[in-house]
Amino acid sequence: MLIEGLGNGSTLLEVGSSDGCEAVEALRAGAATRVIVAEPDRNNIAAAREALRRARLPDEAVTFVNCGIADTSGPRTFYFHPTHSNLNTALVPPAGARSEALDFFSPKDFVTQQRIVPPMLIKMDIEGYEVDVLGAASDLLLATPAVSILTELHPERYSSERSMERVLEKLFAHGYVARLIESAGEQRPAEFSDAGLVPYLTSGTRGLYRDVPPEFALPFCSRLHGPARRKIVRSVLLTRR
Repeated sequence: MLIEGLGNGSTLLEVGSSDGCEAVEALRAGAATRVIVAEPDRNNIAAAREALRRARLPDEAVTFVNCGIADTSGPRTFYFHPTHSNLNTALVPPAGARSEALDFFSPKDFVTQQRIVPPMLIKMDIEGYEVDVLGAASDLLLATPAVSILTELHPERYSSERSMERVLEKLFAHGYVARLIESAGEQRPAEFSDAGLVPYLTSGTRGLYRDVPPEFALPFCSRLHGPARRKIVRSVLLTRR
């Protein structure tokens, strides 16, 4: 999904990077002309630098910025998970979390500060905060050509006030499409099967689906499903027509 989202040379803006693997993948494939990582956790930045070293890539190949991305710019509290740094969050603190006030930037302010120009892929795994960032970035996305989004989804953290469905509706109405969707928990969840969707690639408990119509992408990406209220989409790649 990452390489397809980058296409033939884009800037990769990675929002949250627990280990630097995506930056290494993009650089090794030659798909990213520039890589910028916005990461609140200094330990994760150190781990990402070590991943670059192991891959024999120069440290200067990636610009690391110790900050968060949010709906507005300014300092706010960030919570560090006691054992799993990939579960750090700016939302509800996990049990035993350590908190720290950090600098956050809106997507528009960060792109301006770093002088990022399209084509660009924004890649996010920020534990539910993606709905806030995408909502704040929607005007920037619609005004800027050649910007794609690859984000992990956390529907258990969405609500009527923080609605991913509403954010996606706006993007779809202005030419964005669900180019790729990765299922969660099963290669072909019942909801996908009922919609007549077939994965073109499978691995373990995940299936990869291409060009999912909006009438399915909206509920699949935005809601929990079935009596067990389970998540059926792990991540989505959004591109502009």
